[in-house]
Order: sequence, then C-alpha cells, then structure tokens
Amino acid sequence: MVVSGAAILERVKAGEDLQAIANGLSSEEIVVAVLAGKSAIRYGLAALDDAALARRDIGGWTIPDAIGHALRADADAHRIARSLALARVPEQGIAYDEPGTLDTKAELLEAIGRAEVRAAEARVLAAGGPKHAHRDVGELDARGWVLFIAVHDALHLHQAAAIARAPR
Repeated sequence: MVVSGAAILERVKAGEDLQAIANGLSSEEIVVAVLAGKSAIRYGLAALDDAALARRDIGGWTIPDAIGHALRADADAHRIARSLALARVPEQGIAYDEPGTLDTKAELLEAIGRAEVRAAEARVLAAGGPKHAHRDVGELDARGWVLFIAVHDALHLHQAAAIARAPR
C-alpha cells in the first residue's frame, strides 16, 4: 500500500487519530510518504514564476511563507522525533503559526534537500517510546512526529496550490 500525506490528512480531518495511523504503518511507509510530499513541493515550486511566489492568500501568506513554515516544522518535528527515539524530553517544541523565513525558490529548494536527508535518516526510528504533544493532533511518538511531517506538508502544499491558482 502506498501511503500519502494527503490521504492521511483527509483521515485526520475525518477524526482519525494520527498516532493510531502511525502505529499501523511501517517506518518505511512513513518515510516514503514524507519523501513523496517533498517531491511534490519541489515539482510545484519548479513550475512557479516570481509573480506566483509573491502572491498572497487571504491571511497574507505567500507560497514561500507557507512552504518555508512547513520546512521549519519539518526540522522541528525531526528534532523532537530524535529526542523521543532516545527517550529524552524534547528541549523545545514546534513553532506554530509562524510564516517561513526563506524568500527565494533557491533557498526553498535547498531546504527541501536538507529535509529529504532528514527523512531518509528517520527510517531507523523505532515504534513506541515516549510521546510529546502536538497542539493540534495530540500525543505523538517519534514515528508519529515523522508522519506529522507528511500530513503538515500536504496541508501547506494545498495552501500553496490555492495561492498559485488565485486570480492575478
């Protein structure tokens, strides 16, 4: 079965528990979902011109704001997952509701590359272990936090697509 962040996002929106979903998936399935999301973001960015990157949604966010936010959350979630995998309490949480700080397509693409490396390294994270709460989806273990990345990327990929499609 191929797992996607977008499909899991829909399940979570329908009321399913993200940690329960993560418990039913292998580490490989979770990492493949994260990497597929990164590929979708990379391909989407490649097709955009400067005018699309500068466009804003109703909340005032640009595509670099949305994707940069998702990439920062990716780094935060990986840091939390690594701490939990070592049975440590994360020293800091995830940044909520803050736009990204990367402004150019090149900066975003470089950050995607770093995120892909982090995802590949996450294949070794074991199931179970301590949990750390996410404000919106509850208690997650290390693998739950990695799956969160795929879901969160899907959410912001939808946001970026809506900004790109908005009338000029």
